[in-house]
Amino acid sequence: MEIIPPEIFQKISFYLDNKSLCNVLQTNKKIKTIHDDYFWKKKCIIEYKFHSKRKIFDWKDKYIKLWKNLCIGCLKKTNIYNRFFKENICRSCEKSIPKYQCISHRRATKEYFLTNKDLSKIRFIRRNNPFNSNHPLKLYLKSDILDYIKNVYGFYNYRDLREQKLNSRSIKSISFLTKFNILNTILIIRYRINIQLILMDINRYSKNLYIKYLRRITSNEEDIDEVIKKCIELDFIYKYTNVQWEDFTSFENILLYHLLTSTHFHSTDDYNEYIVDKINNLVVKHKDKIKRKIEFLKEVDISSLKIPVVLDYIYKNCYTLKDIKMLIELENFTLENTNVEEAIMYNIINCIQFDKKSLYIKYLRQAYFKNNIPHHIIPHNLYKFILI
Repeated sequence: MEIIPPEIFQKISFYLDNKSLCNVLQTNKKIKTIHDDYFWKKKCIIEYKFHSKRKIFDWKDKYIKLWKNLCIGCLKKTNIYNRFFKENICRSCEKSIPKYQCISHRRATKEYFLTNKDLSKIRFIRRNNPFNSNHPLKLYLKSDILDYIKNVYGFYNYRDLREQKLNSRSIKSISFLTKFNILNTILIIRYRINIQLILMDINRYSKNLYIKYLRRITSNEEDIDEVIKKCIELDFIYKYTNVQWEDFTSFENILLYHLLTSTHFHSTDDYNEYIVDKINNLVVKHKDKIKRKIEFLKEVDISSLKIPVVLDYIYKNCYTLKDIKMLIELENFTLENTNVEEAIMYNIINCIQFDKKSLYIKYLRQAYFKNNIPHHIIPHNLYKFILI
């Protein structure tokens, strides 16, 4: 030791790992004195690239604090703290070392068939969910789960329970596929409906009736009949109407809207018997509205019945046919020849409370007297309204 200069010994110490360095420092007091404050400062700078503008009185203590940020497994720097063991460990070591391996709540129930009651008795930590920040992950130690199974169920009892759960799961999946195939076959052969075209929306449209029928192991004929009806309704909506079914409360309302706004009809031979019965019931129930629609089509030559004024007449009998003709002409002329804001026009067109006629005349007069509307383009039947 006396032969080796202190500078050389310090340089050798830089090549030692922390465990070996600790062993060397415990040999005698002289070696401790060689590793002075400058040595620990240099070690902080080289290993951790730590620089401080403030004066640090104990660089050895600072190095120990920095060293505590090292992973316990691979001795690499990490900021991840394991709350089970109160140690720093990186993600790769956490996955590779059995002692630190964790499992999520979902995997614990799916792979080990544990219930929520079982998992409530096992310690867990919460961690941020990368897919949904509002629902943090519940993590359990894999070793804790295996110990719980061993202590509560025992090996043989747990094996029987696992086999029972696996059999139940396979029965459910077989039942699911069988029911889906039966439903698909019935729809194709009897009703000429391809379930793949409505598969994305049928569960939402049926308010989860479709998935409940498939997942239920035992079911009766009434269940499948209700699902078939919902499939027929959704298929009709996609084939024959251009409406957003989410905007309506029931299929009857969709069908009534289709009846009252369609200018041409498909032959009833194209429709299913279930749809034909629904149409016949609606025609009897709403014969006054149907009558108003027919009268309107005879009197007014128009390509669409979905104009709000027309719908108010057909549904609520709000106007006369003469008023509707005038309002439609005023509306079109106002839209083409004035600079009224879109939001204002939207409110006038869609709100029944407004006196539409006087409002249209008001905006047309304003535009006319500002010379925005040329004299010669005003229709003869609107001329008297604008000038009077």
